[in-house]
Amino acid sequence: MVLNHVEVISREIVKPSSPTPHHRRNLKLSFLDQIAPPVYVPIILFYDQPKFGHCFDLKQSLSETLTSFYPLAGRLKSSVTVDCNDAGVEYVEAQVHALLSEVIEKPTMEELKQYLPIEPYGTVGTSMVCREVPLLLAVQVNFFKCGGMAIGITKEKIVTRRFVFDKMKLAKLKEAAATATAAASGGGGSQLKDPTRVEAVSAFIWKHFIEVAKLKSDTQRMFAAVHAVNLRSRMSSPLPDHAFGNIWRFSSALATIDNGDLVGQLRSSIKKIDSDYVKNLQNGDGYVEYLKKAKENFSKGEIELCNFSSWCRFPVYDVDYGWASQFGCAP
Repeated sequence: MVLNHVEVISREIVKPSSPTPHHRRNLKLSFLDQIAPPVYVPIILFYDQPKFGHCFDLKQSLSETLTSFYPLAGRLKSSVTVDCNDAGVEYVEAQVHALLSEVIEKPTMEELKQYLPIEPYGTVGTSMVCREVPLLLAVQVNFFKCGGMAIGITKEKIVTRRFVFDKMKLAKLKEAAATATAAASGGGGSQLKDPTRVEAVSAFIWKHFIEVAKLKSDTQRMFAAVHAVNLRSRMSSPLPDHAFGNIWRFSSALATIDNGDLVGQLRSSIKKIDSDYVKNLQNGDGYVEYLKKAKENFSKGEIELCNFSSWCRFPVYDVDYGWASQFGCAP
């Protein structure tokens, strides 16, 4: 692990290349945006000795992109409105006194934080420097002494913790999950023969979460596995994959300490996020009541939460600035 080797060279504000029209100045947040947790989530893109015209190209590209995604250059006016005032996003350049290979080999969350312009998973408005108004987007470009580069981006979104499993371990987890499901089928299990890698990993973590809780308490409790689900393809009129916004919601699977078919529970809960669910979601009042009841149950301490999200199949490895293929990615 290599720490304290990042030196910030410059920090500035980049604004949209063209002004946002006046009639688009006030953007009312959707219901999903309003109920999304107001926290920053990071992504870091690593490039091995890219061929580029230094940071001018990056800043210019960012400025032009903000013209299309103008709300990101604005400021939160209230809990329901973004002032699209072209105030800009923070752009940081930093020199890394280390080799890219040293960082990418066994990255840790503590180390990766250095390549980000804002503290990851912190509440919107908190960062490494004091600001009067919270940013919605910030970018940090890190130059390694070997010629490699890392682009760290923090955007307001949801909370997550990072786990890494290699291909062989994933195969073993899937096999173990299928075996556990088959063993539980006599008691009404789902008999899933081929769990997905997300299902297998989630069930593995959930299982051990339950086992640890069992050691700490003899009380019979319920355990909820909460999974972030992309709603774009689950609507009656599906949205494009690249549709912009917080178009996701949580599925929730419940299990007791003695429940064996965790994979089946997960798949069943995610399948419930369908077009009918989205229609009910569009009736905001009804969904708010559901959230209130869920909060009451969780506040009583009768249910413990284990939260999951997955970046599998997200095209993060396809981000190409025209230099070279991506070397790695760290959410």
